[in-house]
Amino acid sequence: MSTHVRAVVPAKALHEAKSRLGREDLTLAFLADVLEALSNASSVTSIAVVTSDPLIAELAQNLGCQVVSEGQEVGLTAAIKTGIDHCIHLDSQNGSENHPILVVLGDLPCLTADHIDRFIELAAPFVCAFLSDSEGIGSTMWIRRSESEAVPRFGPRSRACHREVGAHEISDPLLLGARRDVDTEIDLWDAIRLGVGKSTQGALQQKAGPELVTVSSLQPLSVVTESGQQINVTIAANSELVRPRIGQRLVLLTDNFVIEQKLGMTQESGRHPKAAATNSHL
Repeated sequence: MSTHVRAVVPAKALHEAKSRLGREDLTLAFLADVLEALSNASSVTSIAVVTSDPLIAELAQNLGCQVVSEGQEVGLTAAIKTGIDHCIHLDSQNGSENHPILVVLGDLPCLTADHIDRFIELAAPFVCAFLSDSEGIGSTMWIRRSESEAVPRFGPRSRACHREVGAHEISDPLLLGARRDVDTEIDLWDAIRLGVGKSTQGALQQKAGPELVTVSSLQPLSVVTESGQQINVTIAANSELVRPRIGQRLVLLTDNFVIEQKLGMTQESGRHPKAAATNSHL
């Protein structure tokens, strides 16, 4: 497999993407970090972003990427096909042989150029290969050789779908960050633990207003903030919250609480505060 590939990044409209996080700025930041990583990867010749969203199109153009309209058909599969067809058309226009095609999803804030170059290197012996997500259910990247007509199977349980059609699964401990897609606050916390790109860092630092959290455990009561921080809390006596449930979305009233313990971070010693929480009705 040639080490120079054309990359395709399907990007949903912001109002449709990552609705469980509820933050369009984070969606855009994740994508910016993915495009930055692809731009810095030595193995990537061109980057096509398939989208119908004007803000995403503007971001892609500012980062030197090609913008391809989704067209009439909608959905992830159709967007990827549109991107692949665009790459083939570019090679045909240039009178060159087809390049290998790499598909990368846009919700990978930990992705780096080194991840991309290594994935391409490890996939070189295979006609078609992919990388599964952190949960081992979905997929985050897929690649095919220039002579191949294989099509990716992104979507529900894509790892199994890719294996069923003969794509080789790449497994490498150095690619953990490339596997970390982000759908939930807990995913975001794990991504921050692994290390996110500068755009995602900037979006997290600009977060303001009431803190939205998700209950992650009950004994002790722990929550994960939208910025990915996991903390132990106690509920104030006057709170409307009676029986919290794992996965429940809450508003943590920052004026009335301080952290008991930052899990996985530096613990604040000598303090035993209470946290006030109320249902967010989300």
